[in-house]
Amino acid sequence: MSRRFKVALCGYYGFGNLGDELLAEALIKLLEEEGISKEEMVLLSSLPGVSERKFAVKSVKRDNLIALWNILKQAESLLLGGGGLFQDVTSFRSCFYYWGVVRIAELAGCKIWAFGNSIGPLRRSISKYLTADAYKKCNFIAVRDQKALKWIEGRGLKGCLAPDPVLYLWEDSTPSCLEARNHILVNFRPWGGALERRGAEAVERFARKKKLNITGVALSEEDVDCMNCLSKEGVIDIKEIKTVTTLEEAIGVMKCGRAAVGMRLHFCVLSLMAGLAPTAIPYDPKVREFAKEWGLPVWEPENVLKVVPRESDTIGNKLAVAKKEIKTAMKRAVNEIIR
Repeated sequence: MSRRFKVALCGYYGFGNLGDELLAEALIKLLEEEGISKEEMVLLSSLPGVSERKFAVKSVKRDNLIALWNILKQAESLLLGGGGLFQDVTSFRSCFYYWGVVRIAELAGCKIWAFGNSIGPLRRSISKYLTADAYKKCNFIAVRDQKALKWIEGRGLKGCLAPDPVLYLWEDSTPSCLEARNHILVNFRPWGGALERRGAEAVERFARKKKLNITGVALSEEDVDCMNCLSKEGVIDIKEIKTVTTLEEAIGVMKCGRAAVGMRLHFCVLSLMAGLAPTAIPYDPKVREFAKEWGLPVWEPENVLKVVPRESDTIGNKLAVAKKEIKTAMKRAVNEIIR
């Protein structure tokens, strides 16, 4: 019996984090290009009304068990759609939630697949068990870094590697900014206090030496609060904090930067898409893995900050290859799961 939806997308959607919203946007675009219409998709979101207006797809409340059960009974597949969904550093609830959705989807008769995920950190034995159990239910797994692939294969599961889906949104026709690039772009997020503070101190020293202004780029409200706090305390002289809520806003801001240094993974992703080679501050293994795979500099608290100047031509070639790899992996997934 055919079902109303071909794909139910499950991720950290509807929480106001630009990186996760762009993951949803990229996955919807990829699915559409594989012949799946928006009418055949449904998104699990914290704010269904906002998500419906933004993506023009049906959306339901992600933590409403009755709504989840009813919608998954109408879906052919559940897609664990991008991001570090299974990790227990911020909270054990993340692992439990996504495991629970997978189990509900299984009971509802959905095929389950994963695309664009990283895995961990997983500090608890129960977290490792729930993560492995969830991925064992998947009919197709594409992860975004070697560390996650090794973890999957270490559990006897078959997976493949595909770059972060947000990179698929890159367009090489984006015009360059005509403003003087006399500022460095930074992104700090709250992470216990020590790492973001020491990172801000390193950027401040670098900016003073090079006589650069510092512009903050916030992908969420907690980024704004963190950078405002660091600036008010005199740790770093951030001239302006720009909150970006769309891909176009982010690229527009980053096109005008001379260099970039930041913590969030998708700050680094967006910097690459704007032609920058960002220096990553790896608060999480997924950031370190991304920097490693793209050959980006990584700042550690014991090291002097190294910043790479803009080199858009080289980056553009790599991004074009990444888009093809993402497209190929999605085509393979859809052929195996839906067609």
